[in-house]
Amino acid sequence: MDERNCSFPEALEWLAKIVKYKEVPIHYPFGGFYHALSPHESYEENLSTYSESLLPPSGALPRLWFRDGVDYQTQERFGITIDFESNRVVIPIHGYDNKLVGAKGRYNGDCPLDERWSMYLPYPKSLVLYGWNENSEEIVKKQCVYIVEAEKSVCQAASWGMNLMLGIGGHDISETQAQRIKSLGVDVIIAYDEGIDKSCLIKSCKQVEIRNQFWR
Repeated sequence: MDERNCSFPEALEWLAKIVKYKEVPIHYPFGGFYHALSPHESYEENLSTYSESLLPPSGALPRLWFRDGVDYQTQERFGITIDFESNRVVIPIHGYDNKLVGAKGRYNGDCPLDERWSMYLPYPKSLVLYGWNENSEEIVKKQCVYIVEAEKSVCQAASWGMNLMLGIGGHDISETQAQRIKSLGVDVIIAYDEGIDKSCLIKSCKQVEIRNQFWR
């Protein structure tokens, strides 16, 4: 507008003609650093979706989780239910667009550790972050996220009004999960269960570290 001494609409029209008739290369700020962190299609690759009707037919809430510190309101919010046929707590897993991408089952009683978990609807856990749809808005608002292992930890914290946790389904952060976490642009705290080797914690911290002088 200043260079051509014209109005904004006139300047916009002039610019549109240049972009239309000339190949103008795009140069991202800071060498594309922030563009590389933004969510893109690769996050959702191989994430098949399921119909909600495939979940076990039950509206009951598990008392086991209530005794473990997950109130019933939070259970409803995260869609936690009981499958009476297999006596398992059903944990629906949703993708970043809130569509159902899988479901896990945890035996509702005593059993060997290797028999505790089962897959109702298989999914690649390395591509999702549990609690993303429920907590990401609050995480960005508070500029802090806690990365935990289990889905129950996310729900337990939510029961106390702390909606700042994301679950990775283990103690190994995948590249996809790391990029998603970094795209939030917030402080990251790794909060794994007891007994995790120090080297594993250091590795996870490095995976979500953003090394850039413009990042706070």
